[in-house]
Amino acid sequence: MVGLTALGFCFCWWARLHMGKLWSASITRKEDYRVVDSGPYPSIPGSPWRASPAPWCGARWCRWAGALLLLLAWYIKARLEERFLRAELGAKTYDAYPARVPMLVPFLKL
Repeated sequence: MVGLTALGFCFCWWARLHMGKLWSASITRKEDYRVVDSGPYPSIPGSPWRASPAPWCGARWCRWAGALLLLLAWYIKARLEERFLRAELGAKTYDAYPARVPMLVPFLKL
């Protein structure tokens, strides 16, 4: 479980380094704003890896509820960011990206 959590942190760190100054914890416009569609997948998918081991450590219902709430929060943030990018960059410019790349898992269309 520690290894899975560490892998999630490393994945997020790698994605954030690749995104450089365009990465932000909040959804906000940055200078030279654009969609980053190269390198590792953005850091939101790595985030569940950091929390997913928690329910397996003791399997208490509150750990499962917490993990599900975190997954829901990450999904909602990803949807908000998509809406923001579409508004900021224009639907014509942005819509080509999600047509090519699934939102949460690069190889799985959800």
